[in-house]
Amino acid sequence: MSTSDGITYHPGAVSDHAHGVIGNASALDQIHADAHQLTQMLTEYFAGHGATGFFEAQAQMLSGLQGLIETIGHHGSTIGSVLDGAVQTDQTINHIF
Repeated sequence: MSTSDGITYHPGAVSDHAHGVIGNASALDQIHADAHQLTQMLTEYFAGHGATGFFEAQAQMLSGLQGLIETIGHHGSTIGSVLDGAVQTDQTINHIF
């Protein structure tokens, strides 16, 4: 859409991008779940001092990945919210003028 100020955006493309970002977060969430499951499956094979360090490192990595997933998901939602606001503003302005 375009205004007299020259601001142009394409709602369909922005919406597609928002959905793509959210889809990427979902894909990362599946990777997180798989990594967590595989890590848990290793429990019976690991023993001793190295196991504790390994599982602590895995937990830290999974925690960081979870934070990334949440951040990417929030970005996708924010893109969608901003698009909704822009479209609503454009529609309101069109009714005023």
